[in-house]
Amino acid sequence: MLIGIAAGLAERRTVFAGALTIMVGHGLNVAMFLLRGLVSTADVTGGLFFSGLLFEIVVDVVVVLFAVALLRPFTGPRPP
Repeated sequence: MLIGIAAGLAERRTVFAGALTIMVGHGLNVAMFLLRGLVSTADVTGGLFFSGLLFEIVVDVVVVLFAVALLRPFTGPRPP
């Protein structure tokens, strides 16, 4: 729900801002994994973890931008 709200509010500005809200989802996922004990804090403090997370964010943003560009003709005009 939080990811959807963030994306909906950010997309009103630009599609890129909406795509960047993928970071909200990744942050919530990491927080839940830590809270549930599925990942230790030692696992998420290393550089490898953050470089992998950054790579995943970049790929996700690019995919969202392409998906929006491909689907935009089917959605009709944007509201003002």
